[in-house]
Amino acid sequence: MKNRITFALIIIFLFLAVPTVIPVFPMTVSAAEAGSGTLTVDKNNVAVSLRLPAGKTEGITSLRLKLHVLAISGSMGKPEFVFSSAVKSEVRDAHISKEKDGSYLIDIIVSGKREQKLFADSETLRLGTLIVAPTSQDYQIKVAFAGQMGSKPEVTYVDRDGLNSVTATLSRADAVIVSASGSQPVPPASSTPGQQPDPSFGKKLKLTVSVKNGSNRVSFRWTRDEGADGYVLYRYNTSKKKYVRIKTVSGSKTISYSRKCSYGKKYSFKVRSYQKAADGTKVYGTMSAVSKVKLPPAKVKGVTVKSQGALKTSLSWKKVSQAKGYQIYSSQEKDGQYSRIKTVPAGKTKNIKIRQNKSQVTYYKVRAFVKGIQKKRVYGKFSAVKSAGNPRY
Repeated sequence: MKNRITFALIIIFLFLAVPTVIPVFPMTVSAAEAGSGTLTVDKNNVAVSLRLPAGKTEGITSLRLKLHVLAISGSMGKPEFVFSSAVKSEVRDAHISKEKDGSYLIDIIVSGKREQKLFADSETLRLGTLIVAPTSQDYQIKVAFAGQMGSKPEVTYVDRDGLNSVTATLSRADAVIVSASGSQPVPPASSTPGQQPDPSFGKKLKLTVSVKNGSNRVSFRWTRDEGADGYVLYRYNTSKKKYVRIKTVSGSKTISYSRKCSYGKKYSFKVRSYQKAADGTKVYGTMSAVSKVKLPPAKVKGVTVKSQGALKTSLSWKKVSQAKGYQIYSSQEKDGQYSRIKTVPAGKTKNIKIRQNKSQVTYYKVRAFVKGIQKKRVYGKFSAVKSAGNPRY
């Protein structure tokens, strides 16, 4: 169906451009005769203008070009194209089709009679406005001129004599990024003339977050994006209810980082790559999936041990923030093997009763725990060892 519609549009394009049935011979202009296209962003609206070389616009009555719209991050719906009132042609058509990768291709055709000059007295024509349709709160949508066969940006036009269909490469046709934080230019793919852009840039990275037992230092590691100039790490801010930047890592080869976070708290992180434009602004790749981690509680401090009669000992310690409970371990040797003898809930940290034979020395240590991401306990470091009882002779 798509091919049939496209074919019909081409037929209209050719017949309305020519007052009588005249063969049309395709011709490609040289790079020196190439035109340019301009995309100007205002929020989610992208104004589309076309400029052809001097001396080429006087008799143009019909033209055709394509736009490519791709969600680099976030999601989007079907865009809309609204023609400018400056376009006086009888035929004004913008056929919008969805590609297999979820992007959209806008095939724009304008065509009029011999006396309907598109460019009038100017070399620049404002074709209209592309309205993108983001469907997520955080998004980046790339808009670019495209070629008829997916090649370099180009425009095809017919002059008033209808003798030639001319395909001209748009030598200056910079793409733009429409995002929730405002428009961004698309950086050049390479500073080396003729070098092809790295197709890997912007891919979705895989982020791994880990914490060592008892530590509050979080380690990050992610997959590499060869085309990137660096990476940005984000943490979910519960008060702002959005992800905020916590670290920018320069260079594509550095794929790890670590930082201290608060004991006992749960965190959610994301990462994405970026490229720098010539003016220093950044264009971002796709956000990674969320990686979550629950930090262990802090080390138990202030443990005191007191004997209470011949067979009882009481333990007390300072409360640990975020802790869901505590475990008490004991041993008959200070540097020996310890065994868990009691688990107490978070609210109990004072005068915990333990049965003990006072005629021998017993060593005690305590650690706190929280519930982790998978509801499994995450433990903090053990307290300093404390003893109670009298040595045997």
